[in-house]
Amino acid sequence: MDSRLRREVDPRILPWRMSKTELTAHSDQAANFDDTYAAKLAELLDDPMLRDSRETLLYMLQHRLRLEQEVLIEDAP
Repeated sequence: MDSRLRREVDPRILPWRMSKTELTAHSDQAANFDDTYAAKLAELLDDPMLRDSRETLLYMLQHRLRLEQEVLIEDAP
């Protein structure tokens, strides 16, 4: 979604609470994923629009964790 928003709306769009820090802090609310999802994530590593998300993507792949942003809405600062 991030890549699409940056390409189609504005390349200056920043991800909201999608860092490795957020993922580890909320890992109890994260879900595991299968090989199909892992393959899609791996493809995103080569997306130039997501260079700033590479650390998070790698962490997600290494730990097979995904966190939906909707989970974080109630916890928003």
